[in-house]
Amino acid sequence: MRGRSQGSITRPLSLCTATFIPMNISGDDEFRRQVMAHTVARHVRAPWSVEQQVAGLIGDGAIAGSAATYEPAEPTTWSVSVVTDDGRLIRFRAEYEVGQYDFDEEQSPFRRQTPVASTVHEAWVRRLRDAVRLDVRAVRTRLDAFRNPTKKEIDVGGVHLGFGDGFVVDLEVDQTKIYDPDERARSDAFLAAIRLHTGL
Repeated sequence: MRGRSQGSITRPLSLCTATFIPMNISGDDEFRRQVMAHTVARHVRAPWSVEQQVAGLIGDGAIAGSAATYEPAEPTTWSVSVVTDDGRLIRFRAEYEVGQYDFDEEQSPFRRQTPVASTVHEAWVRRLRDAVRLDVRAVRTRLDAFRNPTKKEIDVGGVHLGFGDGFVVDLEVDQTKIYDPDERARSDAFLAAIRLHTGL
């Protein structure tokens, strides 16, 4: 079950940053490098427009954990979840009308002249202290580098977070399908941050 949100169509996505209420965004290069690192999915860099949106939602804050997904088939879908050190959950999800749309494609001379239309499905911030339920719908014994089951660790999937007002969000974390050790460690840090700030 996914929390309801109304999609808004923008042409192009990068222009929709003008609709945000003005807020302070750290101009520090290290912050921008962190945003870039936390919006990468499957070792693919997200479009600059995605990085801008996520930075705008974070505002003046530090990143405690993140998860991101990239679906390259047309339409390309980018989804990013970020937990800040002050206990906020940021969600951003958008579709682009072409396939394999990433940072390199966005910055190509052709795309600079011909921007890609997009649809923003989610772009919000919530306080994690308002969460009342954490659903884990899939569990599997974690496999080691040789594909053998470990004895002390598990992978989880189908992770949903429910809030007191009835809103439910799919965090789109499925460790049962993650085989890259760096991506697994990132998902562990993200889920640990969720548990820390929700107490669930």
